Amino acid sequence: MSQIAAQLGEHGLSIEAARRYAATSPANMDYVFYYTLVLSRNNRLEEALQQISVLPAEAQNHPAILHFRAMTATQMGDFTLAEDLLRRAIDISPAPVQWLALSVAKKFKPDDPDIARMEAVLPRVGRAPPAIRAQLLYALGKAYDDVRDVDKAAQAYSAGAELMRQAGGAPDGKAWNAFVSQIIQGYTAENLDRLQPSGAGGERMIFVTGFPRSGTTLVEQILTTHSTVCGGAELNLVPIALMPAGNLHAGTGQIAPTSLPPESVIGDFTFEDAMAYQARSASHDPWGDIGRDYLAMVQERFGATGKAIDKTLNLGTFMGLLMHTLPDAKVVWLRRQPEDCALSIFRLYSQLGTLPWTYSFSDIADFFHAEDRLYEHWARIYPDRIFTMPYESLVSEPEVWIRK
Repeated sequence: MSQIAAQLGEHGLSIEAARRYAATSPANMDYVFYYTLVLSRNNRLEEALQQISVLPAEAQNHPAILHFRAMTATQMGDFTLAEDLLRRAIDISPAPVQWLALSVAKKFKPDDPDIARMEAVLPRVGRAPPAIRAQLLYALGKAYDDVRDVDKAAQAYSAGAELMRQAGGAPDGKAWNAFVSQIIQGYTAENLDRLQPSGAGGERMIFVTGFPRSGTTLVEQILTTHSTVCGGAELNLVPIALMPAGNLHAGTGQIAPTSLPPESVIGDFTFEDAMAYQARSASHDPWGDIGRDYLAMVQERFGATGKAIDKTLNLGTFMGLLMHTLPDAKVVWLRRQPEDCALSIFRLYSQLGTLPWTYSFSDIADFFHAEDRLYEHWARIYPDRIFTMPYESLVSEPEVWIRK
């Protein structure tokens, strides 16, 4: 129930179900740890740490608990504590995931003994699943990159990416671009005018979108420091709210399966699907209903007052319906030099299946091409509601662009 509720954006129900699950066996580390993870995913970091603290003493030194505390410390900006916790975890179990986490928490120096330790571990993970072996290679790639050993860094990242492709398969960039063409051809300004107006408003929402590693997190952090902004996160609630307008299998209530990237789309959400939803809806405000569903989920996460930041990536395929259902919402769209962004993405370890197109430069190019086309399309239709933020300008002239 906790997992289903989370998938439907019912975060309060998800947390309560997880709490009850943990309460059935409060001394069981697995039960309590699950509750802790749910709290963490909902940005309740202090509550999550409190739950960890009530576990028995012997559980406190379990590698999974140490790893979780380290990741939480990283989120909270305490990299010294994170490194200390990860070293304790590595001393108990030098698993690749611990080294990968350590590579995020620290900057390596020439002749760093941690590099030699990772190189010594590498031959011993030869029989591990490809995605596990890849974790150590990505950690080594980061270490070599820090000490400017460019050739070794490139070899490590490439080897890790190849293992990830073996484990998860290659995405179909041509199919994704064909789908994007369908979105662009369907959601023209003229066709959007055929949709009934929405009464949802949505003026509290600021969407921050763009490709991974384009500066979206930086912009979210800048915006959330403003006194009128109550919070922000990668919410992933837009496709959940839009489910009624997706391509449903008759009689099953299930969103149609798709070969497209799982992080980018649930169902199809073509313009034809949108018109079909509008035709079958008995509501006098079908798009307002969807907008209010979305806003209710945001309110559950952040409360009823203040502006909220939704940093969900790859909103381009939903942008037409998003802007229509929330006619007062605004968008900040990050743009970054493609060479820099591509290299940064290639060096990024992503969980298997989350970003399968990041493991080769040709796949990255296919998805960049699709993103460019979506951005140009929506910026032309919504010039007053989409603010283009060039990453390079933001970091070189922060005061100017923060004011903008």
